[in-house]
Amino acid sequence: PLDEICQAHDGCQAKLEWHYVCPACDQTFYPDRELFKFTSRFEFATRTGVTEDNVNEADYLEEAVASAHVECPHCSRKIDSEEKDRMVLSEGMRWVYTAGSEASTTFGISMNSLGSYFVTFGTLVTELVKAEGDPVKLDKVYRGWFNTFYERQVETVNENDLLLLGNGLSRWQVPPDTYKIYMGVDPQKDHFWVEVKA
Repeated sequence: PLDEICQAHDGCQAKLEWHYVCPACDQTFYPDRELFKFTSRFEFATRTGVTEDNVNEADYLEEAVASAHVECPHCSRKIDSEEKDRMVLSEGMRWVYTAGSEASTTFGISMNSLGSYFVTFGTLVTELVKAEGDPVKLDKVYRGWFNTFYERQVETVNENDLLLLGNGLSRWQVPPDTYKIYMGVDPQKDHFWVEVKA
């Protein structure tokens, strides 16, 4: 999805991103949300022997915050919040051109809270945990803190998978206790009128 800010950014001649410089392999990378990792609710529930619904929120949040890190995509080095702060203060991060050059006349920059000295990883974990299960809240967290859009992971299935849900019925067989529903569609030039009757 695009909004006005994205469109303005995409229209710039030069684009820069605020990159980590990995202390282990010296490679640069943009700290995407996918590289920000912490103990998941499932992992915590499994380790503590309870269901995800019965997780003690305070204990889970404490462990999730303590485990938070950014993982280098090149060498898997784990960078915690304190090391991130030291990197910000000691040139362990830098602007990287992904398009254009210094000779460009318009510049679009991309930076998120994972590259900020003023935001701890604990704050980000807390915001993500509070928004769990609510796509609207997660989208606000992703836009506000991670400079990206939240996209729900939707499982795709093929026709055969759907047929397997039919409890062994053949393709055109209708169970006897099925309700009849009739739908009429009136196609117009720019829309449809639909009427459904049960």
